[in-house]
Amino acid sequence: MKYILALIFLIFSALSTTSRAAEIFIKNKGNNPWLVLEGQIEEGDARRLISVIKSNPVDFIVLRGIIVNSPGGSVKEALALAKIIESSGMVLRVHAGDTCASACFIMFASANYRWADDQAKILIHRPYFP
Repeated sequence: MKYILALIFLIFSALSTTSRAAEIFIKNKGNNPWLVLEGQIEEGDARRLISVIKSNPVDFIVLRGIIVNSPGGSVKEALALAKIIESSGMVLRVHAGDTCASACFIMFASANYRWADDQAKILIHRPYFP
């Protein structure tokens, strides 16, 4: 029984480390800046995005857009992020080799201007609501 519990603990530990919470930051501050969102979309990301924008107002004025690389995550949070992206008029970009999957596609579709480089992965499926 001890071994089974230890195995279950190890499996859950491994699963929890595979999903990476989103990092939201400005790349190339002061020189052709882009917002970047990388990782799993989780509750609070829209609030964090607004916080990054508010703490870098000069960069936001000349911002080129947002680069995403995300396996998806919270549909509710992706909808909130999509509203920010759409209302700001940001360009959304997925670089070659990067992914915009699942809930991330909601943001991709909401952008006024969007593009995916060759070899970028855009993966779509119907949303899942627990």
